[in-house]
Amino acid sequence: MTHASIPLWLIAAFVGLWLGFRLSHSMHEGAADSRAANTARALVTGYCLSVSGILIEVGLNESLPR
Repeated sequence: MTHASIPLWLIAAFVGLWLGFRLSHSMHEGAADSRAANTARALVTGYCLSVSGILIEVGLNESLPR
């Protein structure tokens, strides 16, 4: 990974995290009324896990400067 792409990864990470939090909040708000279907909850959980996995993978990558 080049040094020029690090800011792009940070922007993508912040957008991905923000979207994950917004989706999780929407699922939590709908949980009281059971408005959110289980399929939607499973998709949001899968999205949040994939974003977390990508961020951990990039964070543990040795090509990033320390």
